[in-house]
Amino acid sequence: MIFGPSATLEFVRLTKGIRRLKVTDGGDLPPTLSQMESYDGQAARVRQVIENGGVPFCIGGGNDQSYANARGALDIPSMFVLPPLCSYVPC
Repeated sequence: MIFGPSATLEFVRLTKGIRRLKVTDGGDLPPTLSQMESYDGQAARVRQVIENGGVPFCIGGGNDQSYANARGALDIPSMFVLPPLCSYVPC
């Protein structure tokens, strides 16, 4: 019996309606990493998926994992373009 992310990935592979999607597994990070090292690894994997034209679908972990997911996307300079501050605040 499998659990966690591996079980979810197996479910996605076996679900008939999802077979049209190309699903790849970024793999598990080593459990020996410090918290900041795991954030760095997760952010790097999210960034790599986006740079390769994919859409990251991150599952598992606590709310703190959102930091690493967002950081991976925000590390790509062209990913988000913010309008000038003057469009929000009277100049």
